[in-house]
Amino acid sequence: MKNFYKVTSVQRKKTQKGDTVYSIQLNNSILIDYVYPDKIWRSSGSKNIHISSKLHDFWNENANSLEKLVGNYIVTSLSDSDFGLKFSMINSLDIISDFKKLLDKYQEKTFLTNLPIYDFLKFLKYEINNDGSISLKKEYEHLNIINIGENIGYGYGVAPSYTICYQQNLNDILIDDFKKELEESDEDAFLTNLPIYDFLKFLGYKLNSDKSITLQKPYDFFNIIKKDNSTICYKNKLNDNYLTLNNIEIIYDKFYHKKEGHTSETRYCSYKMKPIGIIEYCEKYSKHMGKRQGSSERFVLKIGSKLHQEQIDFLLSFK
Repeated sequence: MKNFYKVTSVQRKKTQKGDTVYSIQLNNSILIDYVYPDKIWRSSGSKNIHISSKLHDFWNENANSLEKLVGNYIVTSLSDSDFGLKFSMINSLDIISDFKKLLDKYQEKTFLTNLPIYDFLKFLKYEINNDGSISLKKEYEHLNIINIGENIGYGYGVAPSYTICYQQNLNDILIDDFKKELEESDEDAFLTNLPIYDFLKFLGYKLNSDKSITLQKPYDFFNIIKKDNSTICYKNKLNDNYLTLNNIEIIYDKFYHKKEGHTSETRYCSYKMKPIGIIEYCEKYSKHMGKRQGSSERFVLKIGSKLHQEQIDFLLSFK
């Protein structure tokens, strides 16, 4: 859904109490009235509970004025109030400038953004490529953007859909970084914050019946899958002699759930299930004062770990 608007007018006025508020017009037709960008109401000294940090920062950086917003495309959601429409959440006060900052920050690396830049460039009549992507222009003409995924967060924020920006030649830092993670994993399962799963889907990689993706040679003994907003890379073709994504909950519930680990007088340990394995989590305490001094965790089993014979026998009987 389009949530960017052009600021076409900004007018300031005084309230009866003497506070300076603003009327901001969007797209020549939408009026946001009684916008107060300061943190404190000058007339009463009370806090402005409806403050937008982005609007306040812009106002503060522009000599206590919002007039320079005119002409900017802003990214915001709107909601109803007693005074008419109001800003609900402002994500950007200048989508063009903010996207350029991302391009300069990542310096040709693949990145995700929740800015609706793809829809914005479509609105500006940028040509759409055969694969649905859009090529940028001028000094960024070797970069493409496309919208992929839903309700995903990789530390870049969460949005109904997100935009990925990547190099057209696909000899890309995303692929290179993922290869480094694969090689450093020593063939163990690992989590990655890279948006590699959705990127490979976009490139046309086939999904397996369980929605995982099998990598290509020389990494074809690895699958990647997305579960509960975590991207997991793990060895495929594992049988029930090993911990797998299919049996981890069964093993955890039978052998580790609600059981103590290696607890002592100064340490309490329990087991927890993580996306790629089962850990022993320990909290350390002072012997005399009982004060918590820290915590530690270690993997008891990882996806791909050989199970104990008792666990293997239980899985056989469980079937």
